[in-house]
Amino acid sequence: MKQEIDQFTARHDLLKKGEKLVAAVSGGPDSMAMLHYLSRQPIELSVLHVHHLLREEAEEEAELVKKTAEALDLPFFLRRVNVKDMMKESGTGLQQTARTERYRLFQEVMEETGSRKTATAHHGDDQIETMLMRFTRGSIQGMKGIPVRRPLGAGEVIRPMLGVTKDAIEAYCAEHRIPYRMDISNENKKYMRSRIRHEIVPVLKKENPRLHEAAQWQAEIRAEEESYLNEQAEAALASVILEKKDGTVLIQKKSFAAVPAALQKRAVHLLLTYLRPEALWTRSHVQAVQDLFISEKRPHAAFTAHDLHAETAYETVLLQKGSPESEQPWTAREADVPSRTELPWGVLFAGAEAPADADVSTSIAVSTEELPLIVRPRKPGDRIRTSAGTKKLKKIFIDEKIPAKERERWPIITNRHGTILWVPFLYRAEGTTDFGQTNKQTVQLAYIKKHENR
Repeated sequence: MKQEIDQFTARHDLLKKGEKLVAAVSGGPDSMAMLHYLSRQPIELSVLHVHHLLREEAEEEAELVKKTAEALDLPFFLRRVNVKDMMKESGTGLQQTARTERYRLFQEVMEETGSRKTATAHHGDDQIETMLMRFTRGSIQGMKGIPVRRPLGAGEVIRPMLGVTKDAIEAYCAEHRIPYRMDISNENKKYMRSRIRHEIVPVLKKENPRLHEAAQWQAEIRAEEESYLNEQAEAALASVILEKKDGTVLIQKKSFAAVPAALQKRAVHLLLTYLRPEALWTRSHVQAVQDLFISEKRPHAAFTAHDLHAETAYETVLLQKGSPESEQPWTAREADVPSRTELPWGVLFAGAEAPADADVSTSIAVSTEELPLIVRPRKPGDRIRTSAGTKKLKKIFIDEKIPAKERERWPIITNRHGTILWVPFLYRAEGTTDFGQTNKQTVQLAYIKKHENR
């Protein structure tokens, strides 16, 4: 086994002479074999044991690791973490919570010892099991395996044992009389990994006794492809984002549809992970959001999961953290002359001086005979005068592709009789005038959005 680990660590440049390294040791055969191997390398080694406070026999495991470290004259660090309490705080499952806490403690002890690396004892059979689990579950990561190394804080986690099998590890422990403790929970077949380990992997190994090497080769190829494809997806995503700020991303649907199909799901997953990196995004989540981008038959659709909301409105899709803000109802009000009337989405200037940057094309003039003016939200059945008669406001909103959410706050300007004179930015009633084109006394109206103009 030593020769296989030597070759693996050399090929991946995992160990450097004289460097400081933390060995994460649970007390099982895998990590105890790793500790034995690493203790014979020309490095400055420290030993970390994480006690999850889940099993009574875990105290014996902690004691074994401590005594072994002392016998090897290595610095020993014991960290206790109440995983059950952390589960309540984080809302995540047992396995995920324990893993998150372990990696947090890896980083903590690395910083304390001045180390740049933590070694874990994942081995070749773990690689096979992980890839089979992800394949079986239809993971968004596909057949991606356990990486040989992964970043952690200012350093990294390395896996020097990925090139060897469980059988080789147990034989190594027997040869060198290495003591260890077995975690019987690993044999519990209620866990998918345990079922794969005991019922599926043995069958596959009969077909290929070097299955762990095939799995590792596949994992390394997949890692290289993942890195390249993620770069391509990030570049494609950058070209379709209209706006990104304050936990929101606005994307143009037409541009996204032009992204190669092979990158679309990956781009969606990058988006979701950017907004909610702590969430577990599944293929069903990714597919649901992708459908928002590519569906032409549903101009208005939404998706909500893991405290993230995505909503489509004609040409765009908006993704944002948290639940969508509900529109606050607003009531009709008179616009005195001169006045500056604050509205949910902007400001109406009636006979008052608008800002110098006001867009004159969004302004109209109305006769003083129309006063007082009323500003109100839209109503069912609203119609406005045209040269050919009248037209429903609903049809105008649809033609202009105004999202349903925005229609509720769009101001409607009427005269004192309730006749609609103006729908700012969209339509001016037939018979209203431009500035200076009437003999009647007129009032200038200007409406300025608080947010971006269309």
